Amino acid sequence: RSEGDYFAAVSVYRQALESAPRSARLRWFLGSLYLDLGLLVDAQRELQLALRLDPSNVRPLTALGRVHHALGRKELAYQTLRRSLHQLPEQSAGYEPLTRLYLEWRCSDKAMAAYRRGLELGTEPDPTLEGQLRALQLVDQEGAAQCKAPSWSAGVAGS
Repeated sequence: RSEGDYFAAVSVYRQALESAPRSARLRWFLGSLYLDLGLLVDAQRELQLALRLDPSNVRPLTALGRVHHALGRKELAYQTLRRSLHQLPEQSAGYEPLTRLYLEWRCSDKAMAAYRRGLELGTEPDPTLEGQLRALQLVDQEGAAQCKAPSWSAGVAGS
């Protein structure tokens, strides 16, 4: 996978799962790989299985939130990401997809807070995302943006 050969990585993970079918870690890795390949149904299946096998590991939950978002299930993605970040707020991986959801819902302050928190935790800057954030802030300053995010709160940046 680190060499960019995702299909070979899928084969390796599948072979490893033949020996350890109840490995939550392998299921999480395979689910994340499927997500990167755009195989969303397969990703969802593996990530849900990883969570059933090891409910204490919330990292697959973050990937599952990304799957829900990619499938257009925005509210479920939001709930899943918020639950993940509530349980493990120092994981940087959850803040980028949360930022994107807030952007879609036109919540400039919440989007900026989530993006900054991700940067603080080591996420690489994303110039495209930063441009979208600036554009939404301009629209918000003109009074044209209205935040349409669900009102759930779980105590993480961008609530």
